Amino acid sequence: MDLSRMSESIVVMIDEILKNQKIVNLVGSSKNLPLTEDVPPASIAPMSKNQRITAYPFDIDYLGDVRTELRIYYPEFRFLNNNHVNETIVIVDIIVHKDIWLMSNDGKKVIRPYVIADEIFKHFKHRNVQRLGKLHFIDGAHVMINSEFEAVRLTAKLTDF
Repeated sequence: MDLSRMSESIVVMIDEILKNQKIVNLVGSSKNLPLTEDVPPASIAPMSKNQRITAYPFDIDYLGDVRTELRIYYPEFRFLNNNHVNETIVIVDIIVHKDIWLMSNDGKKVIRPYVIADEIFKHFKHRNVQRLGKLHFIDGAHVMINSEFEAVRLTAKLTDF
């Protein structure tokens, strides 16, 4: 991938996630499912007042309100030759306040970050997204952030088309 396309790729991923109303509802609301009202995607988008999806890692010192956030970023990248990035790895951190880690979905107890991860997998599975390519999820991990937040980290390899 050309270095010039790295910014666009993250923005496209965020835009794709904002098209999935179930993910938007899970990230934008701390309530159980099903929600009686949909969360407007623009309300959690980057640069909005209640921004919940961003293109950089979570601040480990943040102890603010009870919320869920998605952080999508490149942890590192290697140059194959001038201006060309080889083996692009993307991190998707699903960060959830411990008070809403466990939730109810139609009366059944479920773990919020795993429900979100499943929706992300379904959204990108077998899809070549225009201006992005294809995401191949290759790894996952539980990450302790701080005394209030924990995360499920998804690692994906981006195949550029």
